Amino acid sequence: MNTTLRIADNILKYSEMKCVPKPGEHSYLIGHRNAEAELLSTYQSGHKQPAWLLSGPPGIGKATLAFRFAKFTLANPDPFSPTVQQANDLSTSNNLDYSPYPDLMHITKTYDERNERFKAEITITEIRNAITSMHRTPTQSNGRWVIIVDSVNDMNNNTANALLKVIEEPPNKNSIFILLAHYSGRVPRTLCSRCRRLRLFPLTDNALYEGLEIFGFKNKHNPHCISRAVKAAHGSLKHAMLLCVSNIATACDEIVSISKGLPYLDINRISHLVNSITKKNVDENIFHICCDLIVEETANKAKSAAISGNLKDAMLWIKANENISKLFTELKVYNLDKYSSLMSAFKVLSKTARAIYR
Repeated sequence: MNTTLRIADNILKYSEMKCVPKPGEHSYLIGHRNAEAELLSTYQSGHKQPAWLLSGPPGIGKATLAFRFAKFTLANPDPFSPTVQQANDLSTSNNLDYSPYPDLMHITKTYDERNERFKAEITITEIRNAITSMHRTPTQSNGRWVIIVDSVNDMNNNTANALLKVIEEPPNKNSIFILLAHYSGRVPRTLCSRCRRLRLFPLTDNALYEGLEIFGFKNKHNPHCISRAVKAAHGSLKHAMLLCVSNIATACDEIVSISKGLPYLDINRISHLVNSITKKNVDENIFHICCDLIVEETANKAKSAAISGNLKDAMLWIKANENISKLFTELKVYNLDKYSSLMSAFKVLSKTARAIYR
């Protein structure tokens, strides 16, 4: 079976981080109650919404909510049934039952067994495989397929165009597409126009503490470790979990500190930091969390400048965000040197800050 077309309860190597619960295999939704309520009320109304776009930073629970909604619609195909109309949330009696959901597809980056890492992009082959599957008659749920695309930011233009075409002309008219995006600003406008957009926000510290307790982290780690992880996770439960087991909270604190100190850049300090997170024995996910944080810092600076009315500065930070994101994308696609790519990202930060503060 193609590893990108997975039954919701049998996600093979969904995450390299064994400590992170798979989103299709638990019933807990941490935060996002307003988003859940909007999904539920729309379904209860009987309004046919063929495509949703759930956007928000990595690791905050978009996939968990997507699977929760998908399972609910598959378990309750009639939106006007008493069960649906009386529901207060998207929980189902079989959320913890790992029996197969053959009508649910999860399209994500394939895992390279040989190199023991995920491929850089979702390819057009994955979309074509999904189309082939959708031509088959669904086994249940009144002929409905639910397709989760995780995430659209991992697709090139050809793949995005193929996805757009199948959303516009699905082989099965009852299908529901749930697209996930870490960075909504980098989703093609044509795709956005076909979707109802639902923005998810970073989790509060209280929500992170709740999540860490529910999944057993608070019992395994000391309070100081938990506190540092929550502080450095920037609203991402996935990142908080990894921080608890990897001791990289210090590295995240250092990145934020360097960002706050711009335009000044201590090359020796940065070189030491970059070296510590790019060594061969360091978990690759730790490196990617640090990359995500750098991208997030530029986005935050752009947002702050825009709110303050400094549109020129905001545009400079947006450009920096795009350049750094491109650096990290090329790093993955062409397997470039991690150390050099991270150093280049910090130089983009410094150059942008000097242009603003000179």
